[in-house]
Amino acid sequence: MLEKLNLLQSLEIKHVNLLKEIQMLEREAKNLNIDTTATEELDKLLLRLESLNKDLKKMSHESGQLNEELKTVEQKYEENVNPKEIESVYDKANIIKEQIFKAEDKELSIMEKMEVLEKEVNFLKSSIESKTINYKKQKDFFAENLKALTVKLQDNDDEIKVIREQMKQEILAQYDLLKSKLSLPVIVALNNGYCSVCGMEQPSYIGNENLVTCVNCSRIFDGSHRS
Repeated sequence: MLEKLNLLQSLEIKHVNLLKEIQMLEREAKNLNIDTTATEELDKLLLRLESLNKDLKKMSHESGQLNEELKTVEQKYEENVNPKEIESVYDKANIIKEQIFKAEDKELSIMEKMEVLEKEVNFLKSSIESKTINYKKQKDFFAENLKALTVKLQDNDDEIKVIREQMKQEILAQYDLLKSKLSLPVIVALNNGYCSVCGMEQPSYIGNENLVTCVNCSRIFDGSHRS
């Protein structure tokens, strides 16, 4: 009977430990979050890129219009034979050229900004991808381990059920009562005549009893009376 009690207790201690492992993994899994900071920053950069792209298209359109206007003015300049009007056309052409220069300079500036932003975007995309892969690996790890522990717990509980069915009800009742009052372990060793848990010295006749309990804490001795 002591052998089965010892086995029952070891299985029930294992049950408690497995539950603790499961609860710990569940907490860790619950706290597992993917960092959204990089994603938020990426969204901001993409909006800035979109805005710059619109500005670039606007400046390109403006440059195109100015170049067309310059062609028209230069054509008039070539066709004009009136000396009085030549100077006016020439001045207008120079003004348009200056405007074209400024527009193209703005285009270049916008493209340079876009190039810098695109590098940042690519870096963030790579970082997000790496974090996403790592998050998935961790999530899968927790899921697999939780599944394995749940199976172990069920197998362990099945063993507990079998052992309990094989034991006398009065012995189980005594064991369960002690467990509810003292918590596990309730089956302990006797070391040199002393209870290994509460430390109380036991009567010398203790080794002759079939199911012996501590005179102080009432725990059941496991039969391994070590001296």
